[in-house]
Amino acid sequence: NVEIYATDMSFSAPAMYFCDKGFIAPSIKDKNYIPFLLELCKNEKIDGLIPTIDTDLLILSKNREVFDNIGTTVFVARPEKVALCRDKRLTSDYFNSLGLYAPQTVSDVEKYQGGFPAFIKPKDGSSSINAYKVKDKEELFAYSQKMYYLCCRYFFIAMKRLNLLLAFSLLATIVQATVYTPASLPNP
Repeated sequence: NVEIYATDMSFSAPAMYFCDKGFIAPSIKDKNYIPFLLELCKNEKIDGLIPTIDTDLLILSKNREVFDNIGTTVFVARPEKVALCRDKRLTSDYFNSLGLYAPQTVSDVEKYQGGFPAFIKPKDGSSSINAYKVKDKEELFAYSQKMYYLCCRYFFIAMKRLNLLLAFSLLATIVQATVYTPASLPNP
C-alpha cells in the first residue's frame, strides 16, 4: 500500500494531479523550506523523499541526516557528488579524468577556442534556462552579455532584499558560464 505525496509552490503543478495528497511548500530559497519538509514528513510519516527538481538536490543532500533522524530517507547522492554533477565544468573535468569523452568547457568566453555551433549556459543551470545555441563568436559574446545582465539585475534586486547569499550565488553562476561545442568531443 503506497501513497504518493507531492509538494510544490502551486497547486497547478502537474505533479499535484498525479498524487494522493498535495501540499503547498515554500520556495527552496525560503529559510522555512527544510523545516516545512521535516514537519510534513514527520506528520505524514513519509518513508522516502524523492527530489524531482535538480535545484533541490544540494540542500536536501546536506540535510539527509536530519531527515534520517525522523525516519525519512532522502534519495539523493552525497553533497560533493551533487555539486560535481550540478557544475558543468566540474562534470566535464571529472569525466575527462576518467578517460571519458566530455564537452570541453571554458569559464571565460574570451578564452573559447572551440568551433561553432556552440552552447552557452550557466555552469549550474537547470531546465535549459538561459541555455543558448550560438552560431558564431558574435552571438557567443552577445549571449554572454545577456547572461551577465540577467545576473546583475538579479544581484541588485537581491541586494535590495538583503539576500546577499542568493545574490552572490547568482553572480557566480552567471559569470562563470559554461561554453562548449559538440565538435570539442573527440570521436570514440
